[in-house]
This record gives sequence, structure tokens and C-alpha cells, in this order.
Amino acid sequence: GNSYAPPLAVYSSSIGSAWNYVTVVYSNKQPTIYVNGLSVHTGLTSPKTTVYAPYITGDANGWGCINGSMDEARVSGVVRSSDWIWAEYLNMSSNTVFTAYKMVVPKGTVLMMR
Repeated sequence: GNSYAPPLAVYSSSIGSAWNYVTVVYSNKQPTIYVNGLSVHTGLTSPKTTVYAPYITGDANGWGCINGSMDEARVSGVVRSSDWIWAEYLNMSSNTVFTAYKMVVPKGTVLMMR
């Protein structure tokens, strides 16, 4: 039927029980999977006209489960470079070189500092 969605990228590996940083980037309808900042698999190019980011995780519609937990899941409208993904991994793992804490301010907001 029209709802059939074959997987374009599948990566199977033992990643242990420690914290891992997993990223999937779609560029020109082709997914690349990154684990802990490194590219581990480039999938097939989708034949569909438009490719949408998945918004359901878990065993939705019998598509399979995630054996573990997720924290800080994000979807971006920008194709991230491998350098950006590597830097994000370093920032999130244990490297404090990139870490900075700041207030999140909506675009267009005017802040007055005294």
C-alpha cells in the first residue's frame, strides 16, 4: 500500500550500556547515521518526493522498539555537517571546552542589561 515505509538506513551494533550520542542527518533525501560523533552508515536515497523527519519513536505501528532510553531528542530543519556533529558530541560527552550555559531567548526579544 501507499503507507509502506522501508528503512533507508539501518545500523546494528553493540554500543554498550553507557551514554551514546546518536544522530541521523538527511541530505538530498539520503540518511547518514552518526554514533558518538562518527559517521557509521550512509543509507539509501529515498525515492519519495519529500522526506519527513520521524516524529514517533518506540513500537509505533509495529516498526520496532528502541531498547533503552532517550534523552534530549531534537529535530532540526538544518542539515548538520560532520564537523558540527563531532563538536556537539564533544560538548555533550565529557569535554567542557565547548560548554557554556546561557538563557534561551526567543528571536526578536530585546534584553536590557544594567
